[in-house]
Amino acid sequence: MAPNSKIVEEPVHSNGSEKQEYKTQIVWRNVILFAYLHLAGLYGFYLAFTSASWKTTVFGVTFGYLAALGVTAGAHRLWSHRSYKARWPLRVFLCILNTIAAQKQNFSRTFCIHSSEKRDHMNPMEINA
Repeated sequence: MAPNSKIVEEPVHSNGSEKQEYKTQIVWRNVILFAYLHLAGLYGFYLAFTSASWKTTVFGVTFGYLAALGVTAGAHRLWSHRSYKARWPLRVFLCILNTIAAQKQNFSRTFCIHSSEKRDHMNPMEINA
């Protein structure tokens, strides 16, 4: 686990059983940020049809699809799973598209750990490890 990461689950001591039970805690900062993100998205969707020009709407939708392509084809398939090989120009293009998405910096590293260590306590994406 990264040194700056926070533990969101604390083990509950059980009576001699091998599998530990975890008590999940709500991270309210994340709840508030995700609520704001979704409300801002709904407001942007409303503005796209009421006050934005059609050019702005087309640009925003295109930008969103390109960002999704950078995440799925670049960070997820190319760098995390190594599903295919790409030459330098495609790697640069997917890297630029991935930066448009503004995701966490270490998404590829975290997902690589997730993909290689399934069903392991070191897996950062395993809930019931």
